[in-house]
Amino acid sequence: MPTKMQQPWESIQGKSLSEDKKWDIVAVMQRCQLENEISPTVSTKSPRKRTATYLGTGENVVSQIYAHYQKYGTVPISRQGNHTNHSTIVPTDVELSIR
Repeated sequence: MPTKMQQPWESIQGKSLSEDKKWDIVAVMQRCQLENEISPTVSTKSPRKRTATYLGTGENVVSQIYAHYQKYGTVPISRQGNHTNHSTIVPTDVELSIR
């Protein structure tokens, strides 16, 4: 039975990436690309690999987030809810009594 694959930006080592971390990836990637363009000697020629190393993420995660940023101008939003993608319903009209 086929399973639904998670998008790479949704989890890194079992932990969901925060929106701030995703924006960090975009900012570092842009800086690494700029350095790669203007500097004749850069230790690692791949801005994607340098970004992944600096921030402790995978190269695929960096690629997916940056591609989404280039296409839409924002970072991808993580899924909400549990693994079946059902949102969690929290009743607000129920009173809780403390005994």
